[in-house]
Amino acid sequence: MKLFYIFIIRDAIIHYKMALRQQPLATEIWTEYLKYGGKIDDTLKSLFIENPDNIKFIKDYIEATYKIYNAQLNEAKNLFQIINSRFHQNIYILKAIADCYYRLGNNASAFYAFSQLHNIDPLYMDQMDVYSSIMKEYCNKPILINRLADELIRISEDRPESWVTMAHYSLMKSDLESALAFVDRALFLDNYHYEALIQKGKIYLLQSKPTNAIKYFKTALMHDPVNYAAYEGLVDSYSYLNKPTEAYTVAKKASEMMPKSARLLTLLGKTFTIDIELKDKVNIIFKKIMEIDSKYEPAIIFYSDFLMNEMKKDEAIEILEKYLKENETEKLNIKLGSIYLQTENYMKALDYFQRALQLNPESEEAKEGIENTEKKLSGSDDNDNDLQANNDEIIEDNYI
Repeated sequence: MKLFYIFIIRDAIIHYKMALRQQPLATEIWTEYLKYGGKIDDTLKSLFIENPDNIKFIKDYIEATYKIYNAQLNEAKNLFQIINSRFHQNIYILKAIADCYYRLGNNASAFYAFSQLHNIDPLYMDQMDVYSSIMKEYCNKPILINRLADELIRISEDRPESWVTMAHYSLMKSDLESALAFVDRALFLDNYHYEALIQKGKIYLLQSKPTNAIKYFKTALMHDPVNYAAYEGLVDSYSYLNKPTEAYTVAKKASEMMPKSARLLTLLGKTFTIDIELKDKVNIIFKKIMEIDSKYEPAIIFYSDFLMNEMKKDEAIEILEKYLKENETEKLNIKLGSIYLQTENYMKALDYFQRALQLNPESEEAKEGIENTEKKLSGSDDNDNDLQANNDEIIEDNYI
């Protein structure tokens, strides 16, 4: 199967290159050509020699696109921003900037860029499913994703972005069956739609089917080799299957592409936690990540989880409290609230869950945390457990 895909990609590169000789200024063709690993050789460079300087921005655009697919994301972002200063609010440039932020794991900036793009042209659909994915992580507000999905479906039911966005909404509602149906509809429209492949892999993981998930993550990676989501999916799948070597190999390959990426180093750190021989390196890699980005939330949560698993609750609390002072976020408050709930410090747990709810009044996790904590405080949770135990005994007696 892998060899089959390699032949398809090679064939695609050849045909895109032929098309570029006919239309050297077609940026859409350049994007596809570079995405599949095409190189800017002397033959292609010669296409621009006779063109005047007033199309220099196209050459800059192509160079920036080349940098994306060669894992030079910061350089690509900076170059696109220079082009954007000349062509202010151009939707294609804004999409490219948003895409760079997304690949870098900067959800706040990616959300802002995609929001700006959507406001300028509400009918533009490219990567709007990626926008919904970022919205899911950054805002955690199902109503916003539902609204976006409704807008996209009204524009076109024949674009995969519409149905992947609906899948994101279903996942937020824990409705895996509907999410899978929406993703399948997206893949029916486009077999190789990246975000649909990623979401199908994630759904299979949620259904405890990691072997099936691997197939979709690998396919996604072949069609976009510089995208974090596929690497993360593969690492999670191999970890689920208790294959630390395979998980480490994937994460190592990803981190070598961008050695100064907090996002990819966090992914590498996760593989250390499932390998006994590498566990002692988790502290080292966390410090390295914090040197790159001291506010990178996923790394802080990952490290606190690691400390909890190592039965170092006090250290986990200390880490979370330290970084909460620098970066007050919903997720960090929820994580700390959950730890205090585990350690039966209910008043502190309630305080942090309430802080999270203040930051996001629609946070289901914060609401659930408050509800569980209040049950513990009132003692009703213990009463419910006793009642269930008595019921179990009655049911058992009926069958004796």
